Order: sequence, then structure tokens, then C-alpha cells
Amino acid sequence: MIRDTREFRAWINGSHARGVSEGWSEWNAGQLATLRNDSNAQVPRYRFWSTLALVVPRFVISTLSAIVAVTGARFDAPPVPDLLWVLGGSVAAWVLLAVWSVSRRSYLSSGLAQSWRWTKGCVQVVAVAAVGFIVVVCVFVEKRGLRFSGFLITLYANYSVAALLMTIWVAWFPKTMVARALTNAAYRQADAALGTALSAVLIIICFIGEIGLIMVDKVQTLVQFNDRYSHTQVRRGAQVVGLLGGVAQGMLS
Repeated sequence: MIRDTREFRAWINGSHARGVSEGWSEWNAGQLATLRNDSNAQVPRYRFWSTLALVVPRFVISTLSAIVAVTGARFDAPPVPDLLWVLGGSVAAWVLLAVWSVSRRSYLSSGLAQSWRWTKGCVQVVAVAAVGFIVVVCVFVEKRGLRFSGFLITLYANYSVAALLMTIWVAWFPKTMVARALTNAAYRQADAALGTALSAVLIIICFIGEIGLIMVDKVQTLVQFNDRYSHTQVRRGAQVVGLLGGVAQGMLS
């Protein structure tokens, strides 16, 4: 499991993994190629339909989640009001993510300069301290259940708003390089965070004992079955489409 996690992290950063013929960048480009119309083969008014099918539902979900976070998230930490915790925490989190991204990019582009290395390290220390503060407040301090629920509500609201922005940039600005770079970076970070969190859960389960190993085996079997089933359905769909096309051509001729 630890080896799989290392390979996943390397795949996210651009390397190839066992059984995967392409890196994350190529895979992500293929996933977004249809919506971005990279091959210029989309149907007329496809942006209108993509807006109706993707942007509008995302807008509704993000609006409702933001309203719930502003009105329903409770932290009960006077004298700071709950609204300030929601808005201030959200702004602080996004600022920290932006500074982290800038410091990491500057460190790599500078040729691993010592000054940027220290800057990146300081930002990482601040990020770890912030995460540790959230864990202490939500898990160990009194009224931790109330604050943990408030944290989850706020986190989901921020995720919904970010997902809306990503969908808008992909659907409305597919040829704008800044929008493409931002969406690619956002999806990379989201995939890395989700995959790392899932790997951490599976690694913890592995240390439970025999029951944990059985659970991990069940999860891996389920994932592999769904992957093979989806590929089988795609092949069957292509065969059915080809068969229908042949029948239609025969009827027309």
C-alpha cells in the first residue's frame, strides 16, 4: 500500500506508474479534451448545452452550500462570531494555498535556490501548524462535535465555489491559457489531496490487523471490478454504435 501511494504521488507529479501508459498531465488533458473542444469536433452551440448541463447545476449547489455555511456553520468560540470564523477561515485558507503554490513554483523555477527553499519550508510549517490547530479544535477541545460539523460545512462550501469556478473556466474559456493553467493546477491539487487522503485511510486500516487487510482487499477488488466493467461497457457501446451505423447505412442504400 505504501508503494502504491508513492507511485501515485509520482504519477501526479508527472512520472509513469505500473500499468499506466501516460502521466497525469496527459490523462487530465484527455479527460477535458471534449469539454474544451481541443479537436474542434463539437456540435453547434455546445457551450450553451455544457453551461446548461454543468455550470447551472454547479451554480445552484455552490450558492446553496455558501448560504448554509454562512447561516448554519457554528463554532461557538466567543468573542469571535461564527460568521467571522467562516469568512476569515475561508480567506486565510485560500491565501495560504496561493502562497504555497507561488513559493513551490518559484522554488522550482529558480533552480532550487536556497532562499526560495527556506521560503517554501516556512510556508509548509505554517500550513502544518494551521492543520494541527484545526485538528485540535475539532477533535480535542470542548464542543468539538459542533466545531467539526461547522468545519465540514465550511470546507464543502469552499469546495463547491472552487468547483464552480473550475467548471466556468473549462466550459467558457477553453482556449485561454491562463484559465487552462489554473484549472489544470487546481485539478492536480484536488486529485493529489483526494488520493493522498484515501491512501492514508487505507494505510491506517492496514495496521488494524487481519480485519483491516480484508477491508483493503475488498476495496481494491471493488475498484478493479468497476474499472474493468467500465472499459467493457465502453467497448460494448462502441460495438453497438458500429452495428447500428451499419444497419442504418444498409437501410439507406
